[in-house]
Amino acid sequence: MSRSANARCSALLAGALVAALSVPALAEGADTGDLFGFSDGSDIGEKGDRSFEFDTLTRIGKRAGDYRGFSATAAAKATLTDDIAVGLGIGATRNLVKNVPGLANVNTGGFEGVSGEFKYRVLERASNPFGLTLIAAPGYARLDGEGLRTSELEVGFRAAIDRELVKDTLFGAINFDYAPSWTWPRGGAAMERGSSAGVSG
Repeated sequence: MSRSANARCSALLAGALVAALSVPALAEGADTGDLFGFSDGSDIGEKGDRSFEFDTLTRIGKRAGDYRGFSATAAAKATLTDDIAVGLGIGATRNLVKNVPGLANVNTGGFEGVSGEFKYRVLERASNPFGLTLIAAPGYARLDGEGLRTSELEVGFRAAIDRELVKDTLFGAINFDYAPSWTWPRGGAAMERGSSAGVSG
């Protein structure tokens, strides 16, 4: 092996060693509630915790025409007891769709909807084989994802399960989701019912 290859290998091993030694410190006492990206852990925070979150989503571009969309959501959350947490959020959106095949031309914006969240921790991870939190997240939307006016009610249900795989170092999670919805399209059309289900981890 050449000297340069040896140097690269040494640098990689050193970097991996530093990363491995850093993980336990970062994970020690970790709150898994937001540790897994789009999936939830079973932790809900400490009693008395308060937080404010602001999320944005931008959608740009189609193969033809002009397509731009922007959504923003602000949410306040609180942990009321050792096992119960709640949250309330409001959303705003701005959509511009022009000459996109298959989509109506839209230039709308304003209040998008309101959402809530209720978490109940059934099993605490530290004293059980795994942690389990049940989540209900109702939401009402007056604009759909493409900016068209509508009235939609959805209630998302989630079972969030997680487990400590390596003490203070590695955690795993799996979520089971079910979300029924009811939509009242503009123009007086009949109500539409739908639902979705999924598993993520």
